[in-house]
Amino acid sequence: MHMKRKRLFIVLLLCIASGALGARPLSTASLNVVGGYAYDGSDDYFAGMGSFEHWHIGGGLSARFSLLTADVMFLPSGYSDDENKLGIMMMPGLSIPLSVVSNLEIGFGPSIGLLIPKTSTTDSKFQYEMADGSIRESGTSFSTLFMQSTLYWKVAISAQLGDFGFHVGYLSPTELSLETIKDIQPSSFFLSEGGMLMLALSLDIY
Repeated sequence: MHMKRKRLFIVLLLCIASGALGARPLSTASLNVVGGYAYDGSDDYFAGMGSFEHWHIGGGLSARFSLLTADVMFLPSGYSDDENKLGIMMMPGLSIPLSVVSNLEIGFGPSIGLLIPKTSTTDSKFQYEMADGSIRESGTSFSTLFMQSTLYWKVAISAQLGDFGFHVGYLSPTELSLETIKDIQPSSFFLSEGGMLMLALSLDIY
């Protein structure tokens, strides 16, 4: 009797999920306006929200096919010497509808944070900080930056209204990179410092 109830529950969940999936297009592509609140862990979390220097405004592109998503976000920020840089968050993940009308979704998955600086008018050389805190020079290959850049975990809630989407999410940093994830340590899986609250408005173009 217990096994029959368990099977019935699984079938019910599959029916709900299939109905939710069928209520939205199989694939979409969108343009995004993104705002990120960077929290360094030094003060109360909400204390710095009123300061514009803690916010980064940028844009991005996102695409979804069934449950799979891929996002790229560009967030300008600054070095300690006030030179500009551009943070690129590459974000694969899952997008699961929470209702049969598909106006509410939850997304989660890993992300990669790449720091790609803009060209300076006074100095064309830049440095990149890797997941382990080491510094790479501007001549470092893209493959090295990709493999050694910081990994993040992301979770987001999205609401869709016609062609527009509203998204609230959070990026939690780790001390891991694609190169070191095989040597994962529980203490490096989540960090309390360096997280970012993400707010985004998207416009479907496909």
